Amino acid sequence: MMPSGPSPRPPPSWEALEALNRFDGVLLGEPSTDTLKRVDPLGRVLRTEPREEFFRAQTPQIARLGTWLQAFESAFAAGFTATDDVALLERLGLAVKLIPSPSSNLKLTTPEDWERARSR
Repeated sequence: MMPSGPSPRPPPSWEALEALNRFDGVLLGEPSTDTLKRVDPLGRVLRTEPREEFFRAQTPQIARLGTWLQAFESAFAAGFTATDDVALLERLGLAVKLIPSPSSNLKLTTPEDWERARSR
């Protein structure tokens, strides 16, 4: 399990751990409530994406140790960087399950995230 240090509250990890019996990796994610627009390089709107297909990645992100080692070694060898650890599993074509999680499972990445956490 990748440490969930950025999350100040305990997430629904039991379901995620159980899912690891059927998938190569598991992560928690908050369902999107935003309307998402796909745009071209000039900023022109191409279409509205269906929000029910989008989630904000949260922690923990879980895989077996051997799977993590394979993913990190492969990414390092290729010079590949990612914004979250599960992206390294995706890159290898591994099956990753997302478990919906509430917005209260905050991920503290930016100063704004810290402000949100303090206000709760």
